[in-house]
Amino acid sequence: MQRLDAALMEVMLPYRRTLDSLMEDWEEIRSPENIAALMAPRDENSLLMQRKEDSNLRRLWRLTRLYLMIKGQSGEPEFDEVGA
Repeated sequence: MQRLDAALMEVMLPYRRTLDSLMEDWEEIRSPENIAALMAPRDENSLLMQRKEDSNLRRLWRLTRLYLMIKGQSGEPEFDEVGA
């Protein structure tokens, strides 16, 4: 049992150190802007993924607006968000 605990500790130790380091950073954060900065991408691939997500969100927004404009011109009755 002690060997199993030792092996488990050896595997978990690097992750625990990373967690402790991140928690220290987290505890220093006091404002929403700083929390957003902490969550911001830190490497090139993350930054590219974030830009793609932003682009997709803008595309979804444009398509939704276009759909609502077309729906409004078609003469169909419009419903509010609660479906009434």
